[in-house]
Amino acid sequence: MGFRRQAVCHYFRSKDEILYELIDRAGQAIATSAQSTLDADMPPANKIAEVVRNHVRQLLRNIDIVRIQFSELFKLTESAPTGCDGTCPRTSAASRR
Repeated sequence: MGFRRQAVCHYFRSKDEILYELIDRAGQAIATSAQSTLDADMPPANKIAEVVRNHVRQLLRNIDIVRIQFSELFKLTESAPTGCDGTCPRTSAASRR
C-alpha cells in the first residue's frame, strides 16, 4: 500500500485500536446509508426489508474489511474505547499522545 508500520503506529497505538476503527467506520457507513430508508414514509415491513438489503450491500462493498473484522474480532484484548456504543468517538492522533 506504500506506507510503513511506523506511519500506522503514529495514528494507532495498537492492533486493537485499528480494528475498533475499522468496525466503527463500517458501522457508520451502514447507518449513514440506511438513514434515508429509516426516514422514509413506507410500511414497516418494507422498511425492514430495505434496511436488511442495504446492510448486505454495504457488507459486500467492503468485503475485505468484513473478513478482517470476523477473523480478528475474537483476538481483541483491549476494551472498546470509552463511549463506544457502536459509534465510537473519533480522536486525533495528537490528542492520544
